Amino acid sequence: MGGRTQTVLLNHNATISCSVSGPSRLDLNITAVTWFWKNPVTGTDDKVFEVFGGCSKAFRPGAGVSLQGLVKGNASLQLPEVQLWQAGEYRCKVVNTPNMDQGTISLEVVACPVISLSVKVKDNDYQHLLCEARGFHPKLINITWCKWDQEYSQCLNISENVTTNAVIENDDKTFNVTSFLTRKCSPEHAGTYQCMVAHVSLCTPRRRNITVPENGSEPKSNSGMPLWIIFPCLVIWIGVCCVTGPTLLIVY
Repeated sequence: MGGRTQTVLLNHNATISCSVSGPSRLDLNITAVTWFWKNPVTGTDDKVFEVFGGCSKAFRPGAGVSLQGLVKGNASLQLPEVQLWQAGEYRCKVVNTPNMDQGTISLEVVACPVISLSVKVKDNDYQHLLCEARGFHPKLINITWCKWDQEYSQCLNISENVTTNAVIENDDKTFNVTSFLTRKCSPEHAGTYQCMVAHVSLCTPRRRNITVPENGSEPKSNSGMPLWIIFPCLVIWIGVCCVTGPTLLIVY
């Protein structure tokens, strides 16, 4: 039953699904459920939670399996405010005397990037547009630039004069990265520029716009973006683009 992956956002609650198919109602007096997590450091299978004969014990704070749900065949593991270190392989072992079965599932913990777009004046002739992505996980991320063409109402990709720094790991194991677009301070380079960030935690790429005026006045960020652009992580969890995981099915 391996090979399945479930994704959860950092600091969100997770329910790792495990379903027991058999009798319409399980007898908790002869049913035992044990959840294990494969420790990536030691390689051992550490107990997370177990229940037997209606008595339960959590080996990780907040972990649990609903006894009311277990009677109906739902042996799903509930974890509160999941952290990055809790990612990895989980194993659900169910004993319904005299039968036993088990299955594994991988939990992936992701963190959405916080995006900001600003301008740094290099000198009187050039400016740096800075697109910063902070606090994301995993490490892989893609940042691209474009400039809005008013005549054709489209954003034209920019590849020249773009520099993206190496990704930096934070103490909490999330990552930061900055991308620079260097432009000359001239009327032909005025207009609206867009930084687009793509990451596995986002349903769609996240965008930030900034308008650079011709007269050299202070550039203005575009604050009139739709909710789904400003809060993409919120969208993931209210059903528009819901990240869901598979269910382990244990059959007797």
